[in-house]
Amino acid sequence: MSIIRTLPALFLASLLVVPAARAQDDPVLPDLVPREVEIRGELTIRFPSLRRQPLVGFNPPPRIPDVAAGRTPFAEPYKQERADLPPSPLRSPAAPAVASYLDGPVFRGQVEGGIGRYTERYVLADLASGTSSGARWTVNGSYRGRSGFEAWPGTGVHAEYGQGDFAARGAAPVGGLELGASMEGVLSRYTLYGVVRSDGNPDAAFPERDVRGGSIDATLARRRGAVRFEAGGSFGASSVRTDIAGPDGELVSGTDREDRTASLDGAVETMGNPVDIWLRADWSKTTPVADDRPSAAADRYLAGGGVRLHVGRVGRLSAGAVVVGAGRDALDASEADRSFSYVSPDLRLDAALGPVLRLVLSQHPRTTRARLVDLYGEQPFIVDAPVVEPEVWPVDAQGRLVAAFGPVEFALSAGYRRSPNRRTFSHDPTNTIDFVRGISNVRHAKARETDAAVDVTAYFGASVQAGVGATVRDGRLTDLETDIPYFAPWTLRSLVSAALLDGRGLVQITVRVEGPRTRDLYGDLDELPAFADMDLVASYRVSGNASAVFRLENLGGNRPEWDRYLRPPTIFTAGLAWEW
Repeated sequence: MSIIRTLPALFLASLLVVPAARAQDDPVLPDLVPREVEIRGELTIRFPSLRRQPLVGFNPPPRIPDVAAGRTPFAEPYKQERADLPPSPLRSPAAPAVASYLDGPVFRGQVEGGIGRYTERYVLADLASGTSSGARWTVNGSYRGRSGFEAWPGTGVHAEYGQGDFAARGAAPVGGLELGASMEGVLSRYTLYGVVRSDGNPDAAFPERDVRGGSIDATLARRRGAVRFEAGGSFGASSVRTDIAGPDGELVSGTDREDRTASLDGAVETMGNPVDIWLRADWSKTTPVADDRPSAAADRYLAGGGVRLHVGRVGRLSAGAVVVGAGRDALDASEADRSFSYVSPDLRLDAALGPVLRLVLSQHPRTTRARLVDLYGEQPFIVDAPVVEPEVWPVDAQGRLVAAFGPVEFALSAGYRRSPNRRTFSHDPTNTIDFVRGISNVRHAKARETDAAVDVTAYFGASVQAGVGATVRDGRLTDLETDIPYFAPWTLRSLVSAALLDGRGLVQITVRVEGPRTRDLYGDLDELPAFADMDLVASYRVSGNASAVFRLENLGGNRPEWDRYLRPPTIFTAGLAWEW
């Protein structure tokens, strides 16, 4: 009975004890934001073992032979088997010319002609040919004329002119020589429509002038190893005829002037060496043909030499000295002969200052020719009996800095020149007894020139090019302390060229602007105003060889470039061009 009572009590006690024990054994949950983290583990890094391959072939070590101390090498005179044969009469062939790689003769050319306003007409021709033997020649010719432009409206005075010129050049290798020859000529006729007669006769015909000139030239060149020789000579002649109206107003025989010019030149230089030597000489003499006006013979010369240094890829330096001078015989017994002679440095530095900068510095003495055809080509409206004298420029220094940034190129330049007898053209009331205006005189005086210029050129792809530039300059006749006549203090220039329609069309625009200029030495006449010369040329390729060409010239107006010689206003011409 007691046992039955005891079992329930024990059962109830166990129920009370077991939950308490389980409550004590339940785990405590960790803090969700622990302050310390401990990682328990073991990391073992194992690399594969590297074992060098065994070297073979050196076991046993190589044997070192024993050489007696007194042993010497065996030697006997060197002799080739064919050394006793006579020398061969054959020579090494000369290097073939570039043209020798052609399969046959090549003939290229372009001819263009057109007509337009004021009966403006022109013909242009350019021909070139080359053969497989290395011979080559070119021919260039042009003709321009006008007869419908009335310079002074209401007067019936027409500014008629016509000019043709040509040049032919050829060269060919003959043996070890390079022979060359050239021929050139010019023929022009024009009216002096800007003159004012001293007698005031309005019915008198205006003077007409013919200018003719031509020359032939021959050259010879040879290169032996690193030395090159050149020599040449030329002979030329020119004539000027001016027909002037007589008292009855009709043109009568005027004045004739002729001259003959002979020249010689030569050069020797070494090539391809770190230090090269150069020598050169040039001489010419102009002799007038006897006429009824005072005239005198004149000559010019230049001779000198120097060295040329090549400084790796950086640049090149040339330094030397030349003797430069000119002279003219006296016109009559009242004056003495004129002569000028100088020893002047001849320098040139061409250096790359970086990947985009290039510097060129130069000082080249020079002289100019004294032919009549050159003088009237520079200024057509001068007296009929000018004094012809070669110019001497012992100082002609120029500096140019070019920077290229991608498709844009910048150029800065500056120059300084000095001459004891610079040629100038100016109005002079005592030029002739028949005219008081419209005829300029020719003088030679000591002069100084300085200039500074900036040019910017941009390339837009392969089809468009544009450029603009400006120059500021100063020219003084130092003996007279006056400005140089017809020498503008500033000039502007511009060029735009664009290929259109997949290359079938081409448009080019050129602009030249010159500032105001004096027309006489003493300031008695007003300055000539600034003038602009603007031309537009457009062409379109109609077929494979033919193109239509359109020209607009003198778009800037008719302001005169020379005293009293108005330029024709806008001229429109249309023409055709054939190219092959």
